[in-house]
Amino acid sequence: FKQLGNSFAKGKNKEAQNLAEVVYSYAAKNPEKPIHLIGHSGGSALAREVQYILNRKKLNVKLVTMAAPDFSLLPRNLKMERNFVSNKDFVKPIAPKGSIFFDVASGEDVHRQPGYFKSSVVNKGVIDFLFSN
Repeated sequence: FKQLGNSFAKGKNKEAQNLAEVVYSYAAKNPEKPIHLIGHSGGSALAREVQYILNRKKLNVKLVTMAAPDFSLLPRNLKMERNFVSNKDFVKPIAPKGSIFFDVASGEDVHRQPGYFKSSVVNKGVIDFLFSN
């Protein structure tokens, strides 16, 4: 986590900067379309970093994450719309406040993306997120 903390910090991650530029360019060409980011696990940290960069450019970005640990890397004023965490995922003890917990069948490898997308709670939550204003 220490190494990750050094690379994801307040807009300095190169991958986040590159992705933010792509999203910003898209938003400039499509100002009527909302911007939604979805991240899983370490991708959640990347998505939060992109959100941070774009918010500083005054672009409103909504964020939903799955299995996002609370790395406490970015300012607390970033708004994560929803974070889904399996009750059997190893990130549960360090999940951000306000996370939505759900159960999965025992024995599944729940941290991997397929474990999350098999959940009706996650599917409904992500669909609701994408089609809400």
